Amino acid sequence: EAARQVAALEEAMRAIGLEAKTVAMEDDMVAVKADMLEGLYREGCGVLARIEAKTGSSQRRGPFSDVYATARVALGRLRKAEQASSSVLDATALAVSVPRQEHLPRIDLPKFGGDPSDWPAFASRFEKRLSGEQGDATRYAYLQQCFSDYLPARQSAEAFERAGMPFEEAWVRLQERFYKKRVAFLGHFRAILDAPKLTTPSSNALMRLIDITETSLTSARQVAGKPDEPPSTVEEGFIVSVVLSKLDEDSLSRVTRRADQQAIPTWKGLREELDSMASRLYYEPKRQKEPAARPGFKSPASAPRKTAYVATAMAATMGPQPPVKSCVARDTAIAPAGPARQTTKGSTPATAPTKTADDRRMCYACDRMGHKGNFCPEIRARSALERVNFIMERGKCINCFSRSHAARECPSEKRCNNCTKKHHTMLCNSAEYFSANE
Repeated sequence: EAARQVAALEEAMRAIGLEAKTVAMEDDMVAVKADMLEGLYREGCGVLARIEAKTGSSQRRGPFSDVYATARVALGRLRKAEQASSSVLDATALAVSVPRQEHLPRIDLPKFGGDPSDWPAFASRFEKRLSGEQGDATRYAYLQQCFSDYLPARQSAEAFERAGMPFEEAWVRLQERFYKKRVAFLGHFRAILDAPKLTTPSSNALMRLIDITETSLTSARQVAGKPDEPPSTVEEGFIVSVVLSKLDEDSLSRVTRRADQQAIPTWKGLREELDSMASRLYYEPKRQKEPAARPGFKSPASAPRKTAYVATAMAATMGPQPPVKSCVARDTAIAPAGPARQTTKGSTPATAPTKTADDRRMCYACDRMGHKGNFCPEIRARSALERVNFIMERGKCINCFSRSHAARECPSEKRCNNCTKKHHTMLCNSAEYFSANE
């Protein structure tokens, strides 16, 4: 009998709301309809209270309050702004609440936009902000500010306040209505799946991906009521796989190259690796502009290096010319040991400047003097992976060994002579290169 009475009252309030939306009413009639709606709502609240006293929480109160709030808003739109009414259902109640909010102490309040997965964080922050507030009226006022961007929640809070419901009870009702565990739990995993994919290595993008994943996993455990339960091996593998799919090609290759191929991946290990990579990327531009000087070594200026290289190239292409011979003659007169070296090596006088330029040339791999890159002892003594790390630790491009850019931005069209991939031939995982240069 009580359930049928609630249904009849709900239907009557729905009819008033429909009439307010479709029929033009005079101001006096709007006030009459508002009083009728108020009486229906109060009677329904009394019936629901009797039902809840017998059976506990009733599922009818939520829809009943929604119908009441919808009808109230429809009537409020018809009433003129300058008319005031003593009715609790007056449409100016929304405007009356504004002065009350303006006199409240300014507090940094969280906002709730309607996403069930955001409710736990919103509820926790709201309770902490208002831990010292005891008055229901003040807490209701603050709560309506938090619901300013979500009309259904704001209407529900106003309906509970109009009904004279204690704030603690209204807070529980709001949580039951807008917080769904299943939706919230799956929403946290959806946040990881919907995270944007990196297009280029970026410190900020990596940190954001780490934060999204870590926050979603922690929140999902809290929703499940198991915040301290460690994930299983399969769960760890799934999380690592999803996060790796969000990385760009360069970042993925770095992680893969440094990972232990015989170990089962874990999110903790991947997170530490991404943290380290983000730190390196953050300081990488500064290291490229101002490379750290090694003890006991002074890097020569770039201009003399280019000049020596051009002179060598010219000597090799022009061949024996009269000016070159005169230079060799002067060098011979100054340094008698020159011809002996030429005789020992079995070369012509025209090749003497080339040998001298090689002595002055700096190795583009290890930045030391006295040898070419293909005879670099630092490179020849290392494996293929160690050679790559040796070059990258110096902030150089693995394709042309330049410090001015990364490999992904290398303008050179040259590729490896062995596998045609985008790296220097000296870094290829092949022994043929060094055997050919013995």
